[in-house]
Amino acid sequence: MISPDSAERSALYLAGLLTDEEAVAHERALAEGTPEERAAFAEMQDTAALVVMASVPRRVAPASVRASVMAAAGIEAAPPAPALEKYTYLMNDEGWEPPLFPGARIKPLFQHPNGGHQTFLLELQPGVHLPEHPHGGYEECLILRGDLINEGRRMGPGDYVRAAAGTDHLSVYSEQGCLCLITAMAA
Repeated sequence: MISPDSAERSALYLAGLLTDEEAVAHERALAEGTPEERAAFAEMQDTAALVVMASVPRRVAPASVRASVMAAAGIEAAPPAPALEKYTYLMNDEGWEPPLFPGARIKPLFQHPNGGHQTFLLELQPGVHLPEHPHGGYEECLILRGDLINEGRRMGPGDYVRAAAGTDHLSVYSEQGCLCLITAMAA
């Protein structure tokens, strides 16, 4: 847990409002801090980056300029991504794939055309353990129904967990059965 003072200094640091001396002192304190403090600061950095990215207007070069730059660099232009349908519906029992293994099935909801990320439902029957698996990119999981035990931590409806890129899931299972919404980013 990060202390309120450290959280305030971190916010001021990320906003660029500390003097040079204060910034150096804060960096030193982070380097000497606990892993939890460094993790909390990293989350603050991620959030600050998202806020900044959301506030910067997106500028897109005209297609002719982009094509000229790409051609000058010797890079072949990628074909345009397929147009997405305005709405895609999957009703309750539609779209479930055959079971991955007994007691576990998925329902793909969205696969980014460029392979960037995918969203799907994961349903586990009571007592099912997922096999150990790595994550090349991040994975987000929101528990919709039932329970999910991830690395010894029990979660229920409304609980959320994000696995960082490079994380190995070693122990994930459900005692009561569960339904989870998963978004995973490719490596």
